[in-house]
Amino acid sequence: MLAYILKGAMHDEPLPAEKEVIVHQYGLLNPFDWTEDCTSELERMHAFKGRLVEIEHEYRISFDRLLERDPNLRNARQILDEHIRALSACDLSAIGEMEAFKLIPRAGQEHSGSTPERRLTALRIQVAEAYRVARKNFKDDLNNLELERRDQVKAARQQSGLWWGNYNAVIKAFEQGRRVSVLTRGVMRVEPFDGTGRFTNQIQGGISVESLVSGENIQVRVAPVPADAWSHSSRGERRRLQRTQLTATIFVRDGMRRMVTWPMIMHRPLPENVRIKEVVVSRARLDDRWLWSVVFVCTRTRVIKLGSAAAATVIAIDPGWRRTKTGLRVATIVRATGETEYFELSNRLVQAFRFADELRDRHNVLLANLRMLVSKLTAFQQAKIAGVGEACIDPANLRLPSDFRRLAELWSLDSDYDQRLVAQISHASVEYKRLYLWERNHTRKILNHRDKLYQELAVRVLKDANEILLHKIEIVEMNNNHIEAGRNGFVPDASNWYRKTAAISSLEHWMHNKGKRLGLRFKYIKSIYRQSCPSCGAFDRKNRADTLMYICAHCDHTWDRDWGTCRMMLKDHSSTT
Repeated sequence: MLAYILKGAMHDEPLPAEKEVIVHQYGLLNPFDWTEDCTSELERMHAFKGRLVEIEHEYRISFDRLLERDPNLRNARQILDEHIRALSACDLSAIGEMEAFKLIPRAGQEHSGSTPERRLTALRIQVAEAYRVARKNFKDDLNNLELERRDQVKAARQQSGLWWGNYNAVIKAFEQGRRVSVLTRGVMRVEPFDGTGRFTNQIQGGISVESLVSGENIQVRVAPVPADAWSHSSRGERRRLQRTQLTATIFVRDGMRRMVTWPMIMHRPLPENVRIKEVVVSRARLDDRWLWSVVFVCTRTRVIKLGSAAAATVIAIDPGWRRTKTGLRVATIVRATGETEYFELSNRLVQAFRFADELRDRHNVLLANLRMLVSKLTAFQQAKIAGVGEACIDPANLRLPSDFRRLAELWSLDSDYDQRLVAQISHASVEYKRLYLWERNHTRKILNHRDKLYQELAVRVLKDANEILLHKIEIVEMNNNHIEAGRNGFVPDASNWYRKTAAISSLEHWMHNKGKRLGLRFKYIKSIYRQSCPSCGAFDRKNRADTLMYICAHCDHTWDRDWGTCRMMLKDHSSTT
């Protein structure tokens, strides 16, 4: 970066730039000229989405059948299923909830060498490895299967009768949901059509705000708004002046363009110097009325502002997961100028992560009890369950609250089932749903809060830097080396919980992305430095290497271990440059 700054100053080269995406949303009122043909277009989009889900289900069935031909994967899955059934068959209610709670390993606690959870984890790793090998062995067949799926999607798109802007939006949303379902091993579903949906106008090449207001584009336009609509001294007058109208394309059929107009409150102006690439009009149901909104997706070129050569600096960052009295230290940041910062997650946030684990433990205990109740069904009753789908045959496959609720509703209508058992499942499923949603929402909030803290740290730390030295901790490699040497894992079970809470990979992600946007150089350092005393330069210490504060054996000087790592990285960098 420093060389680039000097070169740019000498030859007057343009500064680097990047594309920036800006999204603005506005509220709409009920349209003036909405008719039944517009609702029919929404129904076509919903039917097209349903067809895509059907194609996906068929693809996954063929995908699984193809991989099941691999004997190693089939045997690994069979062993894993037997182990899960054995765990589910354990009657937790017979030993009481508190004893069952103790059987589930808790985060932050040390475990014995062979626990049911460790055995389950080992079996899942074996299945994952067999799965990767099977995919490699059947690579050509899987590629042909994917090509067949894409041909079916193309045929469904051609038969849908949709306008290209709408079917492209449906396919894009479906592919995003498909990626999530593959990662989470979920099942894609389509809710019944209730009139909700959205219309998408993709503007090739984009248009300027001036073209949008002047009506030059035939797809979408907005009526002009007075210049003082956002600056008038009276709030009521501003609201009145911000009233305008949006006209957008719903579909094009047989060469005829169907346009609809909505009253719109433009509460803020669109940014200057942007290109409007997409306009999405959405309709959502709220009780007996509709809520309308429009989203403008814009792009613009943002020039990266580089600091001067004098202000440029090198920063060393040592991530980790060190518990302190004030919180959980996740990063030590030392600048070449000598400024030091210790970034910590507060004790309150750490306790929030512990509470999430407690909720997960309680929810797992209740899940095991529900599976135990389902497993008490007779063979005759199990045959009846097969009528609602293969996923409900094995209690180990039941996890969502809706799975148990639907089964309870089904069994309550049949007198052949033990209604006492059905009532227990119905009652427990209500409590399970409460814990399930509580744990999921609480976890989502604390994860978002942690990511926001990491994002703000990256913005604040990297704004005046030109090069980043990042201590790269290879957990898997270190752990494997320790195991091969006949020792326990590199990360003990007691501190493994803090490692997961700190999620230093997320911190590195935000640092890397922000640094890439700013055009910074990143240097990843994997070596573990032997630290010398900052005072006398000696390498001998009085205390162990895993303590936080080091004490020199010669001069009794004390320094922070994490700070010492950053200091050695900066010292090594300065000597090589």
